[in-house]
Amino acid sequence: MKLRHRMLALAMGVLLLGTLMVVAYDSQAEAQAPQGTSSESDSLLLQLRQRQQSLDQREAELDERRRALDDREEALRAREEAQESGPQEPCAPRDPGAPTGPDEEPSPLIPEHSEQEAEPLDPERRAERLERLVRSVQSMKPEAAADLIVELPSDLAVEVIDELNPRNSGRIFDRMSPVDAARLSALLLGSQEVSP
Repeated sequence: MKLRHRMLALAMGVLLLGTLMVVAYDSQAEAQAPQGTSSESDSLLLQLRQRQQSLDQREAELDERRRALDDREEALRAREEAQESGPQEPCAPRDPGAPTGPDEEPSPLIPEHSEQEAEPLDPERRAERLERLVRSVQSMKPEAAADLIVELPSDLAVEVIDELNPRNSGRIFDRMSPVDAARLSALLLGSQEVSP
């Protein structure tokens, strides 16, 4: 029986020793696991911080660009408003007694038919003058340009409108009476059925 007790005690000791070894192994594994995970998590945290800093820097740059664009846009709006509401620079001195507005009479200083009109200009000089006229019309307000183009001889009006950029010509047509806009549109398209 003693032998049996000894064997049982020995078996219990072996079991106890095995259990202690397993517990010691688990605690050692737990001690090592956080260190490995800690270095990985530290690495990930460092990468995340770097990424966040990069994103913050990029956001600051974008905010700065957005502010600069907003400032430019505001300056542009102010310039446009100043041009639209500001006084128009006169092309030539006006007679103080001369009427102003769209119903004004032709100036006596500019004859209805000058002798230059009787003599045809050479094509190069005419092209230069047409180009200057087109630039002048493009710089005018659409209402004033529409009034001017309607008063031009039909062939010249067609040439001017044909040279304008589409956006400007669209704004000018928008300010014309429907009859004048239709007449000039038909002339632009080369229609023969145009009534004055």
